[in-house]
Amino acid sequence: MCNRGVFQLRLVKLQFCDWGGSSQGVRDLFKTQLVEDWIDRNPGMTFEAYMRRSRHPYIYTQYINGWTRTLSIRNMKPEEIMDVLEQARNQIGHHAYKHAGNKVISTNTSIQGPWMPNMWGTNKIYQDQKLRKLPEFPLTPKEREPKKPEPKESEKIDTWMRQRVIL
Repeated sequence: MCNRGVFQLRLVKLQFCDWGGSSQGVRDLFKTQLVEDWIDRNPGMTFEAYMRRSRHPYIYTQYINGWTRTLSIRNMKPEEIMDVLEQARNQIGHHAYKHAGNKVISTNTSIQGPWMPNMWGTNKIYQDQKLRKLPEFPLTPKEREPKKPEPKESEKIDTWMRQRVIL
């Protein structure tokens, strides 16, 4: 994958066997022009091929960020191996991030509030509420005034003493 125009794949090492059956696709790949064309299209990457007898073929990739991956290519055809190389080139190099699960930790499951039975308008809201009785009008002037709280006993003594003390 390109990050700011730079492919993240830095090094590709291909290991194969010269007589093993699982490396037949790799040997056929080197007989064609596919590998040379891929190397020419990707000049920023280093491609190395190693022959090791009695080993299955694999591709070892190393990325700019330091991540490495080992990809098995046993019993693959040349076209399939080229697909694996393209996929390795198009990756960033690290494992996929997990994006599943709840992202928000909250006491409410929704910003609109919890589910209620009358959410879809099946019940009228005023039918579910209990109505309170309103006072009858007109009110007398004494009823309109707010009630003042009675002073405490200690406040009564303080006001009496302030009246008696001369400063």
